Amino acid sequence: MRTSIVIRDLTERKRAEEAIKRSHNELEQRVQERTLQLSEAYESLQHEMKERKHAEEQLRQSQKMEAIGTLAGGIAHDFNNILAAIIGFTEMVIDDVPNRPDVERNLQNVLKSAVRARDLVKQILAFSRKTQL
Repeated sequence: MRTSIVIRDLTERKRAEEAIKRSHNELEQRVQERTLQLSEAYESLQHEMKERKHAEEQLRQSQKMEAIGTLAGGIAHDFNNILAAIIGFTEMVIDDVPNRPDVERNLQNVLKSAVRARDLVKQILAFSRKTQL
């Protein structure tokens, strides 16, 4: 009986396996690095989107305030014209009713209230000018 011994040189096979293993490890590392980069980019994008949303909300709020200021200015201007008439006519009536202290007192109260309203209108107009700047 003869025994056959087969000897194979596995050096090339081992080298190829090692090369494949190294390539696999390099690819895994590249995938992990790229995944990390993409995660960081995603987080940065999320942060930018939040900032943009906040800026848009601030812009909308600013536009609302400007619109309110414009509206208040228009109303205050019209109201100021009405008050000018009330003040003017009240002053004329006070001059026309001498020797009537009760009527004059009532008219002075009307005049005082109208002047207070006029001062309030001035504040509203000042506010509306600030929002339009």
